[in-house]
Amino acid sequence: FCGMSMDAGDLPLDKWTAAANICDEDVDGDPRYRVSAMLNSMASHSDNLKTLSLACGAMEIDDVGEAWPLVGSDQPSVAEITDDDIVSIAGNYKFNRHVSMGDLVNSVTGTYPEPDELWSPVGYKEQTDPALVTLDRRTRDVSIDFPQVPYKAQAEQLASVYLLENRF
Repeated sequence: FCGMSMDAGDLPLDKWTAAANICDEDVDGDPRYRVSAMLNSMASHSDNLKTLSLACGAMEIDDVGEAWPLVGSDQPSVAEITDDDIVSIAGNYKFNRHVSMGDLVNSVTGTYPEPDELWSPVGYKEQTDPALVTLDRRTRDVSIDFPQVPYKAQAEQLASVYLLENRF
């Protein structure tokens, strides 16, 4: 109904099932990821996927005729790239291994809906690293709200994942 007018047979069910199974994995007695959201059939397919992806630290993989989520968890290595695999091309190419200071984040804050507070937005614990703040010489804060995650620990974990991903 909300699936880009794709036939059910075109859905890569094995990949979506694997993503759902990762979300259902037991982590300290609770599922790894849980979501509380309403998908809107009037919204774009991309907006609905972003809602779900934000709740499980996922990114969307687009392949020829297929799309599926890669859920935020440890993933097995599928390939290794060595210097022999890199094609040497003559030319003026520049590589910068550093992210610009304007794009770096060392603190993530935001809200999640707290069921005990009548689903009002409540702040989760700031995710930061004092060593990164010292290195950057100032706080570089970003706010990420998780309106579809009514679990404080999961909101904090997702914020921590974003912080680490930004600094990778």
